[in-house]
Amino acid sequence: MEDKRVEHRACPRSRVIIRVEVRLKCGVIVDGAALDLSLSGLLLETERMLPLDCPVKVTLVREGGSCEHRIDCQGTVSRLDPRGVAIVFDEMCADSAARLHHLLQLDDVGEVPALSATFAGEYY
Repeated sequence: MEDKRVEHRACPRSRVIIRVEVRLKCGVIVDGAALDLSLSGLLLETERMLPLDCPVKVTLVREGGSCEHRIDCQGTVSRLDPRGVAIVFDEMCADSAARLHHLLQLDDVGEVPALSATFAGEYY
């Protein structure tokens, strides 16, 4: 029997692998990789679990050539599942939204990053 799931999402998701930094209000930064990405959120593969309904600052980091491209937004941890942590985007400036839209149109978005967690002594 074939599984025919129908997506009912406002924003279609893309299977991408891009480095992601997630900052909690307490200052902890969790690094990981986005497995799915859309204009409305992402699925984060990480070695750490994040608290459900926790507000976070998300930075998508695309490295290429001699420079690094960063997309910043605010989000909320919306779901925890065996594959990772789902984050829905709450706020994003117009410039970041345009860069994210452009990124989702690209075929090759990067390689799987090394996963780690570090502490930052400041709040966002």
